[in-house]
Amino acid sequence: MDNLTDIQARRIHARYILGKKLVEIAAEEGMSVSVVQQTVKSQLKRMRNYFERKKWRE
Repeated sequence: MDNLTDIQARRIHARYILGKKLVEIAAEEGMSVSVVQQTVKSQLKRMRNYFERKKWRE
């Protein structure tokens, strides 16, 4: 998660480590759910690509 911005890391952490729903994250940040959802989705894709390049996932 070092390659993520603070906002991106915070959203990924809230979603997958803390188990918060997108609507909760959006409300806490004063953002729309669609913005939070798009950020999480795009960062998961970037992380998946990173791990595939590193051969950590088959």
